[in-house]
Amino acid sequence: MDYIDVNTLTSASQLQIGDAKEIELQTNALAMVRDAEIWTGNEGNFNKFPIFHRPTTWPALYEPLVVRTNNVKGKIEVGKVDVLGVANSSLIQIGSNNKMKSETRLKHIRHLTIPPDKNVKKSTNQDER
Repeated sequence: MDYIDVNTLTSASQLQIGDAKEIELQTNALAMVRDAEIWTGNEGNFNKFPIFHRPTTWPALYEPLVVRTNNVKGKIEVGKVDVLGVANSSLIQIGSNNKMKSETRLKHIRHLTIPPDKNVKKSTNQDER
């Protein structure tokens, strides 16, 4: 390989150069946003949210795969690869792989002390309706 430039790898992501037999990537994430610093002490419990313990449905692999290779030099050769970012159970792989599995589950939570509709002024002017 002549050149590879990867800016960021995060959240169970992987850069694999070479052959791999089996890769399993997984990310569980909770993103909590609050407009006031009120913490109950039990944040981060994945069991409280059904999205994290539902069964995963994987697609059935039924298509036959026909691969023809011609390795004149007997190696994988890549001139240049530029990657800005790889996140949330993603994989950049240069090489062959027998099996790969990837899963990301992300729950965003917003706790606001002021209901959003209280900040909106209601129009009484007929022309603005």
